[in-house]
Amino acid sequence: MKKRFALLTLAATLLVGTILSISSTSVRAEGPSGTVWTQDFSRSDEFDSLDSSKWGTSLWYDTSGVFAFKPNNVSVSGGIMKLAAKKESFNGKSYTAGVLKSKFQVGANSYTEIRAKMINKNANVTAALWLSDEPVPWSNPNIEIDMQESLDADGAPQRVESTLHTWPQDPDFHFVAGNKKYIASAPLDNDFHVYGLERRDGKLRFYLDGVKYWEYNASVIKEFATQPRNVIMSIEGHSGNPVDAYLPSDFEIDYVRVYSSTPVLNGGFEADGGQAPTEWLESGDTDASYAPYHRGGTHSGDYKLQHSKATTPFVVNTYQRKTGLEDGLYTLKAWVAKSSAANYNYCRMYVKDYGGAERTVDVNGSSWNQVTISNIQVTNGQIEFGFSTDYKGGANDWAVFDDVELYKQ
Repeated sequence: MKKRFALLTLAATLLVGTILSISSTSVRAEGPSGTVWTQDFSRSDEFDSLDSSKWGTSLWYDTSGVFAFKPNNVSVSGGIMKLAAKKESFNGKSYTAGVLKSKFQVGANSYTEIRAKMINKNANVTAALWLSDEPVPWSNPNIEIDMQESLDADGAPQRVESTLHTWPQDPDFHFVAGNKKYIASAPLDNDFHVYGLERRDGKLRFYLDGVKYWEYNASVIKEFATQPRNVIMSIEGHSGNPVDAYLPSDFEIDYVRVYSSTPVLNGGFEADGGQAPTEWLESGDTDASYAPYHRGGTHSGDYKLQHSKATTPFVVNTYQRKTGLEDGLYTLKAWVAKSSAANYNYCRMYVKDYGGAERTVDVNGSSWNQVTISNIQVTNGQIEFGFSTDYKGGANDWAVFDDVELYKQ
């Protein structure tokens, strides 16, 4: 496919609710079993207005079947985001459609929940909830996760259809990696339903109203569980010609809520790249720590953390301190690389101040590789984690870090 603020609820069987504040920007909530979930409000929206800092009203393609995307087809009323399908000429098409694409991305260790009401089934229009982005060579395999597509709205109005695609460049081909059809107890346009997607521990889990209907093991194409993707809600032309008598008609979205199972903020360094990366602390020679834009040269996204200072020696730490953690075993992971081994006294990822001795793992290898510190026994409700580099100088070397995760085992 080319395709309110209410109680913090996950669907009935997903959220059993103790809500504890652990920072100014996050709330801990019960979510799908197996981990501790924290809502990320920077990537959530109750749709009391159209927040242009979070959402755009276009895609990398302008039309879909008989529809042309039109920004005027996107509106908010009564805390509901509405994407309209209309019979009108625009951009060479006879029908227009609304679309929303997030300006944020969602990656691994996440739970994305969308409460939505499908468009009137009699209109014979495809409404879609999905995660993807424009296919580009440096983001191969360019995964797409369709949480729901009403591909046969008038014929199968109770059907949830979830599909996994890749759109790799070089070679250029489209591949369907998995598909699941699930029949709900009532037509999906009768009322609002809660659609959930969990991406954690190498698996994808799909939920409708708290019921898990599909679990997919991403062991072959690991990016399905890890690759950062934009949240998209759209009307698409996959069902052919609409039924004009039922237009205009709206695809309605009550909220989008994104939760994380990692307390790391800006773990991919995508927020405000540059000196003093957002959410991260620095000490030592801080001018040697920055988050440069490097499309195609990151592990994912467009930014990474870098430790470098031409040929000058430096010692620098880039780190986060987290409090209010639940005690227990944690794992810290990151993707890392550095240009040499000889010119460093050390370059490492570390954890400390968690109730035990400091632990480190060396950064080695000039290609991206993942380093891990597991079985971190937090006993005091806090932790410091980050990256520490002591560079001897002499050769214009660099060390880079990306996609940092900390999660409860």
